[in-house]
Amino acid sequence: MAVMTTMQEALWDPSKDDTTSGVWYRVEDLILSNNDLVSGYTDRYTQTPGQHDATSGNAPIFKTQVLGKRDGVHYDNVDDYVSFGEPAVQAASECTLFMVVKQVSAVVTSTLFGNFNTAANQRQLILQISGLNPSGQSFVFGFGGTTANVIARSTGAYDFSSAPRLMEADAAQSNPIRLFFNGTEVSAYTTQNLASGLLIQAVLAQDNAIGRLFPAGTGFANSYIGEFFFLRKKLSTGDRKAFRNYLGIKYNIRLY
Repeated sequence: MAVMTTMQEALWDPSKDDTTSGVWYRVEDLILSNNDLVSGYTDRYTQTPGQHDATSGNAPIFKTQVLGKRDGVHYDNVDDYVSFGEPAVQAASECTLFMVVKQVSAVVTSTLFGNFNTAANQRQLILQISGLNPSGQSFVFGFGGTTANVIARSTGAYDFSSAPRLMEADAAQSNPIRLFFNGTEVSAYTTQNLASGLLIQAVLAQDNAIGRLFPAGTGFANSYIGEFFFLRKKLSTGDRKAFRNYLGIKYNIRLY
């Protein structure tokens, strides 16, 4: 299995791309033991730790083998988050996002990633799983404005709680936001606004967070998170499939 993972990653290795264009956090780069506090991630692009929350009471917890046989980071839906400063999460006309996640509860809304431009008082980017009922949940990816007014929200019940799931989203100027669940594009949305202008305005570095929605104290995650990847451009079909296959093999996710 490890050989297959290496082969898949070699097809398209994001760390060999423009290092100013992405953020890539992997759990295996955290050298921790079960129940250790996670004070921050190391960006695989730069190989240096990013800025992170310094308060131990807000730190999520490293958990072994909670994503199948893979480790994950547990965000408790109360106050856990990791903030970071990354130049890659800035003004962009297009973007791609991958995240491996498993919900702790199937009926709780979970904010997986968010940022906020304090100077403009605008929420700029949000990724959420919305609690519906035990049979499944929807997920949301949106941009811009105080209520993320460029948004895609999936219709139907998606199971995020029984096993690790692969969430994907991408967008480009004047094109609909696309959502993918375990490798398959979502076909039905309650809303799928067209993007116009810059999707992500200038974002202050300290206002990016995994596990929390800005402003502080609102919209925390209720999840085990295994991998977070954000690229400030839209991937080609071939590169998307290569990276998707790498994550599918790594986390034993059945891709449809």
